[in-house]
Amino acid sequence: MRTDRHVQGIFGLEVLRGLRYPDAQKATRCSPAQLSGRCRTMREGATMKKLLPWIIAAALLLAFVLYIASMFHLGTGSRIFARIWRRQLLACQSLDEVKQHFNCIGTEGSSTVEPTKPKLGRPWALIKSFPDGRWIACAYADSHGAWGGGTIVTRDSSGEIHIFFCHVCGQLYAKGETLEEFYTSLRGYEFRPKEVFLK
Repeated sequence: MRTDRHVQGIFGLEVLRGLRYPDAQKATRCSPAQLSGRCRTMREGATMKKLLPWIIAAALLLAFVLYIASMFHLGTGSRIFARIWRRQLLACQSLDEVKQHFNCIGTEGSSTVEPTKPKLGRPWALIKSFPDGRWIACAYADSHGAWGGGTIVTRDSSGEIHIFFCHVCGQLYAKGETLEEFYTSLRGYEFRPKEVFLK
């Protein structure tokens, strides 16, 4: 038989639970396991609310770091992309084949034109054909907006390959009425390309 002290103890425990966990008051005959689960859920929700600002701040910091990297680090060129583009250009035996693998822009006088419709995921290439039938294709990446930025890989109609690292600001530009003049113009590019020799 329960005594008054025993009843008072049970009542006091229920009141204490109600003060600590208001949601428990709404439940009827909740087992200790149910109350424990609700407490765990409430703690997890509070923890997530505390962590959310830190998660947002970390995401913003990461975006800022990547932006700074694109401004300064990517302009140094990439040996990985240089090897990939060298292999792709060596497989092309004409400018028509180059256009199938690259987003190409051409030169006419002092301006550039886009002879092919750009496709997502393709690297860019500056192409030029000459009156004597020779041609050149220069794969490149903008230092401000692409991984591998600052990389230039050239391939001419004789199969000769040259690789340059420098800061490429937007579209690559070079001109010349002959292949030799074009190479001279490219080597005199305003950001001073440095020729790199890869195995």
